[in-house]
Amino acid sequence: MKHILVPTDFSTCASNALEHACNIAQHFGANITLMHVYPIPVAASDVPTELIIANQFKEEADVNIAKLKTRINQSHPEIHVQTVINAGDAPTEIDFYLKENTCDLVVMGTTGAGGFKRIAIGTTTAKVINHIQIPLMVIPENRPYSDIRHIVVSTSFERNEINHIKHIYEWYKEFNCKITLLRVDDITTYQDDKSSSQVTEFLKHLKDAMHHLEPDTVVIKGVDVSSSIIEYTKSAQVDLLVTVHQHRGFFSKLIFPSITKEIAFHPPVPMLIFNRHN
Repeated sequence: MKHILVPTDFSTCASNALEHACNIAQHFGANITLMHVYPIPVAASDVPTELIIANQFKEEADVNIAKLKTRINQSHPEIHVQTVINAGDAPTEIDFYLKENTCDLVVMGTTGAGGFKRIAIGTTTAKVINHIQIPLMVIPENRPYSDIRHIVVSTSFERNEINHIKHIYEWYKEFNCKITLLRVDDITTYQDDKSSSQVTEFLKHLKDAMHHLEPDTVVIKGVDVSSSIIEYTKSAQVDLLVTVHQHRGFFSKLIFPSITKEIAFHPPVPMLIFNRHN
């Protein structure tokens, strides 16, 4: 890992995500790019005030991002930091930056300034998940950084997931941590023999691909996949939850709860998200 992109809106949540990113960058010897996107003012009358407001946004962003860079230089002097400030829509600008630059990881907080607390993940982060082509790490708002000792990978034990687990191997080596492969089976259709044989076959293929990786495996039965994963994460002293994005329906439930429910939910631990095209 050489380059981490950290979008920021200068909120407390974004500041916490930056602290996580700095510690990860220090472990891997990676550079950090701080990125802020400010909105383009929309003219409400014939008076050209939008240009003045845009200049104010830009000036404030320059000051705030300079403070963040200084803070990183003081606390993590070994990390090379560069900054980017753009005007526009944040998810669109992040996507454009990633297409024009080589990055290995994006780190964002789960809520941003002005976000609704009942929504599980900040609007900008939720939109980025839908389009991002590299791993995305989302950090719970009040989760302080700690070294990674236990990684849980949510998996279906399908062979096409092995490539994603290969990406996690560098985290495994760097942090010398425990890895658990977790699958949640529908309690109404669970078949013990079929499940066991699938796990055995998957581990055989995983061993062929990565000889030195010896993960634990856990299969649990549950009614709701996302709730079962969250409960396991809370009970098993997990430091990083890895999700391999296979279909949009699962992510919609896990990351962005139903709008028909009032849910004040935040991921209990940092999440590393691989999109289907990673």
